Amino acid sequence: MTTQRVTQALALFNELKQRKKGKLDIWSHINCLVHDTPASHPESVFRFTSILEGLIEEKSLWIQQAKDIDSAIIHNFYSKKYLLQLEAHCLSNKPYFQVADNKISHDSFDAILASASSAAAVAESLLNDKMAWSLARPPGHHASYEQAEGFCFINNVALAANIILQQKPNAKILIFDYDVHHGNGTQDLFYKNNQVFFASIHASPQFLYPNSGYEYEVGEAEGEGFTLNKCGNIHMQGRVWLETALSMVDEIEQQFKADYVLISAGFDAHKQDPSAIFDVQDEHFLKLQDRLIQYANKYAEGRVGSILEGGYSLEVLKRLIPKMILKMKDTK
Repeated sequence: MTTQRVTQALALFNELKQRKKGKLDIWSHINCLVHDTPASHPESVFRFTSILEGLIEEKSLWIQQAKDIDSAIIHNFYSKKYLLQLEAHCLSNKPYFQVADNKISHDSFDAILASASSAAAVAESLLNDKMAWSLARPPGHHASYEQAEGFCFINNVALAANIILQQKPNAKILIFDYDVHHGNGTQDLFYKNNQVFFASIHASPQFLYPNSGYEYEVGEAEGEGFTLNKCGNIHMQGRVWLETALSMVDEIEQQFKADYVLISAGFDAHKQDPSAIFDVQDEHFLKLQDRLIQYANKYAEGRVGSILEGGYSLEVLKRLIPKMILKMKDTK
């Protein structure tokens, strides 16, 4: 990223920070800019700058800088050894960490912690009975305990769930993941847990990474019945995607009344995404979010937080994310 683009992005971020805040928390962190991946890599800094550009155009939106996550909080979830290895790989200018698609640069560790900080801020918002968004990168839902993959290093949504559980040990949490890729890391982390219900709608594992999330994967031990996967074939129509996702919420509602709702918000199921896997459009994402907010208002006192995952069309991110935030802002 050129110095000029960095300067422009910093200016956008700082302008958004100065705007009047509303009841909804919109968290991010300026260090998300410093995760520098190769120009050909889908998870680029331009995803972040496109979101900032979209927010700037909506005069009623803003950004809040998340405070840096406390090391004690993150060490409750990840070992010091893993974090030191990850930081060392970045500082020594290794090209990737653990797997080849997890590209890193010298300052990537700062961005990884920034993304985790933003997710932690979402957890705190929900604990304070608020709605929230985390607009940060890199994403997290493919990462599991000490395993980085799929552009993900720390599982941000799982971190948020664990922060809630540390403060509310008896809480029930719904995580709904609508990224086109299965949230394998999140599923693995809660597969034997009956306090966290993980639901995912994604492309069939028969043809798409991470080749997991079959419908027979429903959890194990105490967690059996607390994982719900629905798969779609290539070019799944948006109407069918939405009908399937809404039926999932209806099914969850019959057995699980969550105290908190977390959304892994990935936008690579969009028809305009470069992956061209599904044919979902703006209206379908908005209607699914409406239904999840309805569920949260009914059972969780409106405590719902969205955490950005994938989505690689810069145009879609710039246009759709402000729409999603505005719709959430106006629903409570």
